Parts: sequence; C-alpha cells; structure tokens
Amino acid sequence: MNSAGLMKTQMEMLLVKSTKFKDCILANVLSLREAQMLYHGIYLPSVTYPMAVTHFTEAKCHTIVTGFLQVLMPRMGYARTTATAIQRALSSWGGAGLWSLFGEQSVATIQLALRSLRSDTNPGKALRINLSWAQTYSGLSQALWENPHTLCPPVLEPWIMGIRKVLAKIDGRIVLESNLIWLIQRENDWHIMDRVMTLPCLTTSDIEAINAFIDASYKVLPQLMSQTRPRLTSN
Repeated sequence: MNSAGLMKTQMEMLLVKSTKFKDCILANVLSLREAQMLYHGIYLPSVTYPMAVTHFTEAKCHTIVTGFLQVLMPRMGYARTTATAIQRALSSWGGAGLWSLFGEQSVATIQLALRSLRSDTNPGKALRINLSWAQTYSGLSQALWENPHTLCPPVLEPWIMGIRKVLAKIDGRIVLESNLIWLIQRENDWHIMDRVMTLPCLTTSDIEAINAFIDASYKVLPQLMSQTRPRLTSN
C-alpha cells in the first residue's frame, strides 16, 4: 500500500502474478474445461484476494488482466481480439463467461464496507471515523455514499471515494444509521461547498488548487505565528 493512495506496489504485485499465470498457460496444453477451471478456480481467487481494500480504476484493472486473457481466450475457443461484451457474456448465450475485474473489486469493497459498518469492531470504528472525516472535509450537506451523484470536491480518501464512484455507476447508495453531517451552527449559515460546486466559473482543477493552498496554509501557519509572535525580554 502506498501512503499517498496510489496503490503502486499492489499494482506491480498483481501484474507479476498475472504474468506468472500467463507463462503457465503458454508452457502447457490446456483443454477448454481446464482453461475454465484455471480462470474461475485459481486465477480469479488469487488476483482478487486483496481487492477488498484496493481502489483501482477500470483502466488499471484492464491492464492487470489483459495479458493473461490474450493467452487464455484461444484455449477457450475464442480469438485473442474477442470483444469485451462477448468475453463477459454468459456461456449459455455464446459468451466466454468471464468476469470483470473491476466489478469483482467493486463487490468486494462494498461487502467489506457493509460488514464493517454493521460491526462494533475496530475496523468498523475506523471506517466510521474515516467516513466522518471525509464527509467533513468535503464540506457538503449531503452524505457521500447516500447521494453519490452529487457533485463533490476532491477528498483525500481514495477507498471511500472509490466506493462512491461505484455507487454512482450502478445507481446505488448506502444509508448510514448515524448522521455524519455537521449541523448548521448559526442562523443564515450554509455548507459552503454546496455553493462552490454549482459555480460555473470554477473547474475541478481550480477547486483542487484551492484545497491544496488551504492545506499548505494550515501547515505553514504555526511557523508564521511562531516567527511573528513578540518575544518577552527581561532586563
């Protein structure tokens, strides 16, 4: 895991694992049944094992599996360049019956989130804390997972935001028992990011730049205060 949330090391590990399976197929003669057993019984469980805690994009999931599928498809009676729709179609419909790696990651992450939210264990408490922080950081008046279609500024929680993107794609939502949204403290106040996200004059890049400036200001502010604070001297 990368502390910046880039998943670089995990990506490299899965690419190496997928390449090993690819070399295994090239070095052996497999029947259709054996190729299906290799894919569903060995490859998928091995590659998707850590994906409950990853947040790869669809493009990265495609990169992980492409090389392996190019040597697997001929063993299953299909061309290497078979369309993705045919690869993922049910075998009863004439498809290869393969699964989307991004879809498997999406299911695993949502299942882990639901299990954690329904338990009072340390992982469950940690997830609720991170969700509360992400909600506060976003500055929105609507819950991140309950309203995934709402425009949202960049939030430095890639796993949480990854689930949000999946929920938006499948038109789903996760409703929490407890309200994580900060209440308005004074009359005529509002959640400022609700207004910012609807301004046509600001792009996503502008909002990212503003957030980066604010974060940098909070880091530098204590140093500036210590330098400008008057010092008491004794005679």
